[in-house]
Parts: sequence; structure tokens; C-alpha cells
Amino acid sequence: MSAIVVLKVLLVMSTLSGKTLDDLWNWSDPKESESRFRTAFAENPNSQDEIRTQIARALGLQRKFEDAFAELAQVRSGASPIVRVRLALETGRLHRSSGKSKEAKPHFQVALREAKASRLDFYAVDAAHMIALVVPPEESIIWHEEGLRLAKSANEERAREWQGSLLNNLGWTYHDLGQYEAALSTFQQAFEFRKARTDQEATRIAEWCIARALRSLGKYDSALDIINRLKSGPEDGYVFEELAENLEALGLHAQAKIHFKTAFDLLSKDDWLMKNEAARMERLRAKGTD
Repeated sequence: MSAIVVLKVLLVMSTLSGKTLDDLWNWSDPKESESRFRTAFAENPNSQDEIRTQIARALGLQRKFEDAFAELAQVRSGASPIVRVRLALETGRLHRSSGKSKEAKPHFQVALREAKASRLDFYAVDAAHMIALVVPPEESIIWHEEGLRLAKSANEERAREWQGSLLNNLGWTYHDLGQYEAALSTFQQAFEFRKARTDQEATRIAEWCIARALRSLGKYDSALDIINRLKSGPEDGYVFEELAENLEALGLHAQAKIHFKTAFDLLSKDDWLMKNEAARMERLRAKGTD
């Protein structure tokens, strides 16, 4: 048997790692991600159950919920721990995405229990983070803190990387509850975590969140110090929105008007914002034309 044939046999017999599968995602294009997973499905028969869970997730992100649930229904019983965890996670995500958050929580709890039992740290943190997204804000704080505890104690580096996202989400939970000091402190922790790494865009977003919390606390000058620094970077409608809102709060209406218009011109290109944040977008439009 030739070396090439042996290699092909080994590839077919091998099982893809969870990280290898996760690296196939293009989060900005779920349709392309689906195509990648279907190719991987055809080429890796030993990993087909796990790959199906990611095909289902990609379908769910395209809002093809019936197709997604049908895909999950084909995952074989008696699967490995990672497949059981993935199946529970993606079932929960599909319920949440289709507007059934109460039905999602038990599946995330199953995923968390299975992942902890099998020391699948990355997915245990993912499960805790998902539970936090489907419970009331006060309970959400508890689950974000549990996710952070799991992430900090994880042996796997990519599980520890969850800390940035969890701190960001926890900060917004505090902010939504009107606990602005707690939000600010949490956003500052998220910024320090991001700054120690190489993702410049995530670091910019973390710093922007600090500015947003400062505005909620009425610390407009401090917020502007950050926003003016961020303004020197890539053009960003969210940065111009914050610039405008802080200037407006300080009574600098003429200056604010210019930036409200810029913010609207940039953010109105986002269909999701126009549909789901209509009042916010109307405010930007009106303030930019008054």
C-alpha cells in the first residue's frame, strides 16, 4: 500500500477535533460556513455526528429552523461526550433563536453538566454563557460569574479566552439593570483582558464600552477623552454616535449635530439596526437634521 493511500485511510479513520471544526466557521457568513461543514461531513465519516451539529447551527443562523432541527434529529444515539454536548448546545441555541428561550435553558444545562463531567472546558463555558443569555438579568449575573469561574480555571487556552466575551456580556447586564458603576468596573476588566491580547478590534470595542458606561454615569468629559482617541482609528458609526451623545449632554448642540448625522449615515447601512433599533436610529436622523 502506498504512503498516499495509507494517509487517506488514516484521514478517513480519524476524528476531527472540536477546535478544527470550530475553525471552519466564518461567523459573518453562515451560508458559507454551512458549505464548509457539508464538505467536511462528506470527507470525515467518523466525525459526521459532530459535524451535523454545526451544520444545524449554520442553518439556524440563516433562520432555517425546521431544516436545522431535522439535521439534529439525525445525530445518532449513544454518541460520544463531545457530540452529546454539541447536540444539547445547538438544540438550545435553535430554541433561543426561534424565540423559545424557556425551552432552551434545559438543553444548555444538559450541555453544561455533560461538559463538566468530561472536562470539555471550552464547551462548559459556552453552556454557562448561553444559560446567562436566556434567564432574567439578576440570574444572568450568576451564570456569567459561573462562566468566568470555569474559564479562569480551565486548562485549555481557548476556554480561558472566553473571559473577554463574558466580561463584556456581564458589563452590559449590569448596564441594563442601571448598575452603572458595576458596569464600568466590569468593562474596565474586559478592556484589560483584551489589551493583553492581540485582537485590536475587540480591544477597541472594550474601550468603547467604558466610554458608554461613563456617559451613563454623567462623566461626559471622561467619556469624550476615550471617544476622541477612538475617533482617530477606523471610521465607526458607534464612535460618532457616542461623540454626538456626549457633546449633546454637554450642551454643545451644533457640534453634536454634525456627528449625529455622520453616525446615522454610517449606522443606517446596517439593516439589523434599522429594523430592531428603529427609535434609536430615528433619534440619530432627527438630531442630525434639526
